[in-house]
Amino acid sequence: MKINKDKPIQSHEVDLLHREKFVNSIVNLLRNNDDDDSLTIGLYGEWGSGKTSIINMICERLTSVDKEGAGYGEGEEYIKVIHFNPWLYSNASDLTRQFFTHLQSELEKNKAHKFATIVKKLGQYKEAMVPALSLVFGPTAGIATKVGIDALTTYTSQTENRSLQTIKDELVEKLKELKQKIVIFIDDIDRLSDEEIVTTFKLVKLLADFPYVTYVLAFDYEVVAEAVNRVQRNRGKEYMEKIIQVPIAIPAIQRVKLDSVMKKRLNNIFSEEDWQTVSKKRWDALKRDGIDLYMKSIRDVNRYCNLLYAYYMALAEEVDIVDLIGITILHVFEEKIYTKLPQYKSILCKDHLPKRVVDTTDFYLNEFKNTVEETSHCKEGAKNILGILFPRIHDGLECTTWTLDGGSDDVLREHHSIQLMDNFDRYFIWSISEEDISNGEIYKILVEYEEEDIVGTLLRYNKNNNLRRLLIELTAAIRGKYSDRLTPERIQLLVKSIIYNIDMLYGDWDEFFNASLDRITLTLVDALLRLLENDKRWNLIENIFNDGTVHISVLCLILNNYRKDIQGDEVEHQKKDMIFSKLQIQNLESSFVERCIQWVDTNRYHKDTYGVYFIWLLQELCATAYEHIVKKLRSEDRGIVKILELSIETVTTSEEPNRIWRFKEKNLENIISVEELYKNIQQLIEKNKLVELNKKEQAAVAIFLYYMEHKDEWSLKNSGVNEQIIQKKLLEIESSYKG
Repeated sequence: MKINKDKPIQSHEVDLLHREKFVNSIVNLLRNNDDDDSLTIGLYGEWGSGKTSIINMICERLTSVDKEGAGYGEGEEYIKVIHFNPWLYSNASDLTRQFFTHLQSELEKNKAHKFATIVKKLGQYKEAMVPALSLVFGPTAGIATKVGIDALTTYTSQTENRSLQTIKDELVEKLKELKQKIVIFIDDIDRLSDEEIVTTFKLVKLLADFPYVTYVLAFDYEVVAEAVNRVQRNRGKEYMEKIIQVPIAIPAIQRVKLDSVMKKRLNNIFSEEDWQTVSKKRWDALKRDGIDLYMKSIRDVNRYCNLLYAYYMALAEEVDIVDLIGITILHVFEEKIYTKLPQYKSILCKDHLPKRVVDTTDFYLNEFKNTVEETSHCKEGAKNILGILFPRIHDGLECTTWTLDGGSDDVLREHHSIQLMDNFDRYFIWSISEEDISNGEIYKILVEYEEEDIVGTLLRYNKNNNLRRLLIELTAAIRGKYSDRLTPERIQLLVKSIIYNIDMLYGDWDEFFNASLDRITLTLVDALLRLLENDKRWNLIENIFNDGTVHISVLCLILNNYRKDIQGDEVEHQKKDMIFSKLQIQNLESSFVERCIQWVDTNRYHKDTYGVYFIWLLQELCATAYEHIVKKLRSEDRGIVKILELSIETVTTSEEPNRIWRFKEKNLENIISVEELYKNIQQLIEKNKLVELNKKEQAAVAIFLYYMEHKDEWSLKNSGVNEQIIQKKLLEIESSYKG
């Protein structure tokens, strides 16, 4: 698409609004006017209504008569067309002198030199006029007032000893003899200062009211009337009625024609593929209840589409098309509202907000509503656009709304909807930040990257604390536009890349569980598995469970996730969208039990920072295996510490410090008593075994000892141990040992 530079058109051939009939009516008026008196036509239109384009088409039609012939000799013209731009000059006096200079120059261009005498007389008229301009065009001089007439009549040129009026009379006589129609177009009068506007009218009415000369003055009537009011003591309309003999208002643009132009511009920006992603009903609502209320002229369309194109080039596939169109409307036509939107992000966007924010939403919504009411240029349009972009506030604004295909989180994420907190900023900074997630990144992970690059990318997002969102975005993409684009081989690579590297990705099992990354990761894996045929899906998961390199805690989570499908009676099982059959899940359970026993009996748990959290599921699956493993753990120093870890819970709070650890005695039921555990931990310290433990295990010991020392005052509900207390306790243990 090319940027539309808002230039007026030059020919009817490119007139998108089909104004031929209107243009032809004015052309006929100019051609058929046989009166030899000066005529002034007013062409009225608001800013952007196409006044200059209409003038250009009128001129095209007028000059085409000469090109076609009609009995005129070479160099002869039926109508001489002249353009004069008053806004090019600096002041009223300069404007008047330059008008006559320009008129001379244009008439001299005639090849037959038929205007030679007229040009000479215009030169005399201009030179004689200059000293009198201050009298005729002073700020208080009226039209044809006694002062003005006297100035023209009595002023005498010192060079030729003739009055200004005498010179004008001679010029008028020559024009009558010539009988040449001249049309002078003066455009953009509404751009002038108040004094320059009045000067232009005086020029047309008083100094240059020549026979066979027609003026076409183009301007916004209300703007010019107000300007003349300020100079002529609130007599602007009366003043203009004396000047304009034929007032012509440009007809309003038909909505269907403007819609056609708008559609063409948008199709030049967005591809057919882009439009296929758009919710038609939502787009129709945005256009009908929002866009159409702002688009009044071609200039509006061009100005808007230019900015829309620039933003689309910056964001391409990273935004929802309807959201981009809507937010750009606010940017162009409701800038005061647009600049305020980031301040109200918490009430506009859909996300899991803290309760304290939700409780005050009504106050901020009312404040936002007042902002819209007080600053909008089109209240109805602004409200409707906001309601469609941000459905959660439409009740408060009492406006139109339309959600994206039901508004599910997956759909919103796939479309990069502005109403999601994660996506909001990109619609205002018009770029994707380093922490943000682009469509390009999603594509590379799902389609291009090998395992090493997949894991490296996941690690990078984990380091930036943005892994959770990346996993959610990947899941939405897999369920959406990538659902039929991933081959079975690609799906298997993605599943293995995630499951085989969870221990590297998350590092700390507590972090993994506390951030709900376990649930989010399993949801992603589930979305991938569902794209495979049943036999390939089963072969993949069976191989993973039989592979001794996969962490036992990962298998525990996967198994527990799918065991939920077989809970309840057979009738309920049949209703569920089960990814595995009951028999297949039972086979996974058997494999898991064997792996648990192997994991403990071969002492693989010794250096495992994830601990033995898997035994809670083992207790449900096989009592014999559970008892065997518990007995093994209780018989070893390292096993005792791993049992202790089962009772330590991490809690994130809104206060400082925002993270504490708690000991939960209930977690040790049927495993070991607190008294026996305390005795074993004391023995471990006495044997100087604490130094052999990793940091996480040492912290568990410190938390437990602190609990035992403060057991009477400990409140599981309100108390906890922070990092400072843990370190202090470890120093005490170290000091007591050295002592």
